[in-house]
Amino acid sequence: MEAAGLLSPGGRSREPAIRGLMATDAPRQREVVSTKRRWYEQPSSIMVATIAAIMVFGAVIGSDGENLLSGAPAGGRAPERLAVGTAWKGNGTTRTITMEEMLEVDSVRTWLDNIGVVWDDLDDREKMKFLPSRMTVYVDLEGIEDGGTGASGGYVAFNVANNQGSNASKYFSSFLIVMDYASGDIELMLPTFDAQSYPGLAGGDMNTTFCALKFKDPDTMLLGGNIQQTEYGGSYTLRWQDKDLDFEMLPGGKRTSHNCHDIQWSFDKKSYWIPAGGGLGNSINAMDAATGERVEDIGFFDITQDINHLQLVEHDTRGYLSSRLTSAVLRVNITTGGVDWIAGGESGTLTVENLDGTIYTPGSSELPFYGQHNAEYFGENEIFMVDNQYDESSPSFFRVYEVDEAAMTMRETWNYAYSTYPFGNMPFYGDLDRLPTSNVLTTFWPGSLQNLTEGSINAEFYVSEIDRSDGDKVVWEAAVYGLNSNDCEKTGGVSACARNSWGGWRAYSAERVYLHPLVFDATCRVDKANNTVLRFSTVNSIKQNDPTKASFRLEEQGEAGRAKVFSGDFTFVPHWRTTEVIQTLATSSLEGSLFSLTVTNEWDAFKTTDVQCIKADPAPEATGAAFTPAVPSTPQAAIHSAPPMAMRIPVVVTGLWLCFLGLLAAISSGIPNWAQLDYSIEFAGNSMSLDWTGGLYKANMHQERSGVFFGSEKKDDDYTITKGDDDDVFEVNRASTTLLALVLFPGGLVYAALGALGKTLKPVEIAVGLAAVIFGIFGLIGGGYWYKQMDVDDDTFDDDDKGWARSPCTAGCELELFVGATAATSQWNSNCRGREARGAAVTMTVATTW
Repeated sequence: MEAAGLLSPGGRSREPAIRGLMATDAPRQREVVSTKRRWYEQPSSIMVATIAAIMVFGAVIGSDGENLLSGAPAGGRAPERLAVGTAWKGNGTTRTITMEEMLEVDSVRTWLDNIGVVWDDLDDREKMKFLPSRMTVYVDLEGIEDGGTGASGGYVAFNVANNQGSNASKYFSSFLIVMDYASGDIELMLPTFDAQSYPGLAGGDMNTTFCALKFKDPDTMLLGGNIQQTEYGGSYTLRWQDKDLDFEMLPGGKRTSHNCHDIQWSFDKKSYWIPAGGGLGNSINAMDAATGERVEDIGFFDITQDINHLQLVEHDTRGYLSSRLTSAVLRVNITTGGVDWIAGGESGTLTVENLDGTIYTPGSSELPFYGQHNAEYFGENEIFMVDNQYDESSPSFFRVYEVDEAAMTMRETWNYAYSTYPFGNMPFYGDLDRLPTSNVLTTFWPGSLQNLTEGSINAEFYVSEIDRSDGDKVVWEAAVYGLNSNDCEKTGGVSACARNSWGGWRAYSAERVYLHPLVFDATCRVDKANNTVLRFSTVNSIKQNDPTKASFRLEEQGEAGRAKVFSGDFTFVPHWRTTEVIQTLATSSLEGSLFSLTVTNEWDAFKTTDVQCIKADPAPEATGAAFTPAVPSTPQAAIHSAPPMAMRIPVVVTGLWLCFLGLLAAISSGIPNWAQLDYSIEFAGNSMSLDWTGGLYKANMHQERSGVFFGSEKKDDDYTITKGDDDDVFEVNRASTTLLALVLFPGGLVYAALGALGKTLKPVEIAVGLAAVIFGIFGLIGGGYWYKQMDVDDDTFDDDDKGWARSPCTAGCELELFVGATAATSQWNSNCRGREARGAAVTMTVATTW
């Protein structure tokens, strides 16, 4: 589900996840911690991470800044894809679908009439609650086709919904859209809230959106309903091409009984699979398609939480599950209920390597992906997923992994992010599918928008096709704009462009569909021995998880009754991998003959193309029934080189930052009085004040008292800070502050000078920088993390002869002063209750200054 607390990856905080499109008022969980501050709880831990990150970044930029900015591979290795938002567009065309054009769609106008909306009475902002302000569609036909595959045909389907209210469960509108892929025309714009026009929709006024959207066949959608954003709803089919279409609830799919996240028709076509539960489902169910009876219930309760995505393969004997709240992907044995492997999560069994070079060992508390969605197997040992990076200051990544089950490893081979954080972060939702051409289809909604003059992330929702073989080139994209986009475009700035987790248009996923198989690369060749060999490549019209039967027919174009006819059967390879068919037609030459090749799938949908036989040696035969074209290495998109100074800035900033830390260390070790604490108490004409000044090695207390209870006295006491319980801490602090001053300041000057001069760092200079990182961290551990506690318990505080028993403080008072290289804090511990003494209230103040 999109709810409950994501399990903490290492040092990440345990927090409740947003419940997808689900309304929740779940309180933020609070972690109970000791009030005693340890070295790893100090604010300076942030400083350590900052220093290390800045220095390493400076070294990388200085040593190979141009390569990093241009995306060029270093040392023959594939680009590590550290840059984000590098996709580019070629020479495609863009069309705009206006709000007025959407209003002309009959189903849209009917729905508005049914709910009593008088369109002309609404102002522009009110109109944008019900319809997008516009949609744009970018189409690069040449990029989509990939050399004549026919991939630009067919359609794309998605359910986009809009929330502009403060109530998370209040959606104003939702449309199931089917769009012609080549033209961008809207073929279907179905209001999913219109139960009056479509009585098959459950719930009446309980508005329904759809999370899961799959195809049972080219004419029939499988849909997972979401009633009032509860993540529960009915499971539906929709024959989307019928003239009088309506939703049909599957047997067993009660209005609020099924998990909306995923749905899959079984291999034997007698049942359908869904995740159990609406939000915290921890098992998967098979429901009888005729009776609705639950015929399978398979759970993995000890290692999963929130199984919200499932995929059954190998005739439903194996399954891939996504456990979002444990940030893990599993391959399981459906027959036995066993687990083959787990990637990610604290129960992981695979070693995972990301493109940035980070290796995550099995069971590590650090996670390779976090709060993922739509993890899916696409054949050839590849797993595709959306790594949302929920609640992290990181962009969301679209990732492709390759699993080696023998070696028990999973290696990332490609990733992409739309933009940097926060514009590239999508807390939940998202989809990543492999298309027949090896391009990928992504869905994305940005957590924050950019003004048109500031960047390209200014729509509220995107469906994009990306060509991975051409530097992440966008070849198709639909973008949906709404009220958020409008405000950001007109006003700009953080307040106008910021977007909460519920505002604006978004969709869960998108799915491609063709009405017939794709047939391409068809050849007919006659070799030297006059053998005629037919060869063609094909994929089925929808994405499938198992092999399916198909046939071909080759008919000579010529005089009727005399034409030669050849035919045969074959099997489509699943997961939209290319199926290659090779067939020897005759042992005699058919050179010059022109044929019509027709490929037909199990639903009798077919595609016909022309093939002429020519004299040429056939291409080498494939080793099996199918092959997958190799994906070329991925060059980065062309990016304009940054001006020289832009590459120097990170190095200069690194140097100046190191200089600042060095000076801070020198001041901390050389000046004894650098923290001030003032304490005072007043009641009924009595007052007492304490002024403390403290340093690393020395402290002074100035005390003044007046009144009947306190007496009148002024005194100064000097204290030498001695070793505490940990004898090593004091000595480490003395050494570390000096070390910080000696290493960081000169090192910072060197880096700043190199950056200002634009000098490329040599290996030895990089080594010096890394050494500075190591020594700097050591120094901060000693000086920044160190604190010395001073406890004061003046005997006079408990002296009954001086009237202390009658004072509001009936027991000893203890003053604790925590000091370090970068911070000082204080705490006054006593049992002063604020009671009245002689009719006067007690007033206490404590302040710490630098």
